Amino acid sequence: MMSQALIFLLTVSKSDLMLEKDPHGWVLTFTSVLVVFVALILLRYAYDFIGKLNTGEITFTRKKKGLSEEEAVAVAMALALEKGNNNPDEEVAAAIALALREEIEGSVHDYESYVITIKR
Repeated sequence: MMSQALIFLLTVSKSDLMLEKDPHGWVLTFTSVLVVFVALILLRYAYDFIGKLNTGEITFTRKKKGLSEEEAVAVAMALALEKGNNNPDEEVAAAIALALREEIEGSVHDYESYVITIKR
């Protein structure tokens, strides 16, 4: 019995087998239409996503590495106080804080690299 089924499968082509199981072709038609519509829906969402990226509706922000403005000012003041004679000089602390704020905000207009000019 098993050998007759194997002989039948080997002698019958796949198209003949499909014709026997689905004589009107509805399964193949439905599967083909479903594949095309799913592909079109995926393409639509992909193009919408790319369009939103290009117009700026979707942006990816990276977390900044390093210190925040307050932390940088605190570190600079601590280093200035440690370097000095443990007597807080208000002008030095203010100058360091101002320089760091100007550097972080990007409003420094120096042409030299790593040099900050502070005008009184």
